[in-house]
Amino acid sequence: KLRKNYEKAKSEPYYSGFTVLVYSGIDRNEAFQTKDDLSTLFPELNPEIQYQQPRYLVKVGSYGFKVEAQPAYYQLKTQFPAARIIQDRFLRKEYTPSSPANAQGQN
Repeated sequence: KLRKNYEKAKSEPYYSGFTVLVYSGIDRNEAFQTKDDLSTLFPELNPEIQYQQPRYLVKVGSYGFKVEAQPAYYQLKTQFPAARIIQDRFLRKEYTPSSPANAQGQN
């Protein structure tokens, strides 16, 4: 049964988790400056920018549990006081879209 649940989870494209939101705002230049500052100060954290009209979001990390995000959060909070941990959804690395041929093989 556990294997079946694992296979089902692999077929789901996204999973819920947590990330550290460092910047959220409408200023594109500030978003890119924040990402550059993050890359310089914390090169191991690999920040990314997302655009959700009309906001730019600068996020760090994809964690399965909130407690896993806390070390990065406390580290970032020293330089970025507005940082906070938020819920997010992430694309699975092992996600494999099922094709009709695949679906028939599973029955």
